[in-house]
Amino acid sequence: FYSGSILPAMSELETYMWGGYYSTIGSANLFITKATALLDSDSFTTEEKTEIKRYIGEAMFMRAYCYYYLAERFCKAYSSETANAEYGGVPVVTTYDPTSDNSQYPARNTLAETYAQINDDLTKAREYIDTDGSSMSPYVTLDVVKAMQARVALAMKNYPDALKYAEEVINTRRYTLAGQGNLGTYWTYDSGAESIWLVTMDKQNVGLETGLYFLTNTGNPPFIPTQASVDLFDKEK
Repeated sequence: FYSGSILPAMSELETYMWGGYYSTIGSANLFITKATALLDSDSFTTEEKTEIKRYIGEAMFMRAYCYYYLAERFCKAYSSETANAEYGGVPVVTTYDPTSDNSQYPARNTLAETYAQINDDLTKAREYIDTDGSSMSPYVTLDVVKAMQARVALAMKNYPDALKYAEEVINTRRYTLAGQGNLGTYWTYDSGAESIWLVTMDKQNVGLETGLYFLTNTGNPPFIPTQASVDLFDKEK
């Protein structure tokens, strides 16, 4: 993305981006189906079912996370004009039914339907996850879900909700913004108190294609800021 030269024929888009996200979505769909069935079993205690719900919530968050970035990278920006345009979103799949027959592949949903699925998953994730946030958490916490809700609301231009969800995280005062003294350490070593969610990833644990995308793009930013954005940091203006 950083170079601006994105072509449909690029294998990286299918393997690392589109395919990577849908691989993760497929795993989440399978887990959600199987784990939800366990909640009807008498073989688990109340405490164990609470833990199962937490795992289901984490899977729902990951599904929402993947759909959000698919929409960000393969769809037009959300607006009243684009929300209900035919095929304007991405294929929304919530069941695990793999096939190599591309004639069975689902068509794209609308952008509104795509974001509805994202918001529904985040709402349920927030209900099931009972772990408070902490700086540099390697796990999905309530703060992680709230921060994602803020980002999704911002993408949908729902500014009141974006502010509400963001302030829910900010007002915990668990996260201290990096300053000039530790900014270099933050970017060099991925170590900083302002990180709400810091996924552990290395060459042995890359998270399938989704993780490989990040490793193979080391040093190449996925986006570059406009000059207007850079100018916002100029104290003289």
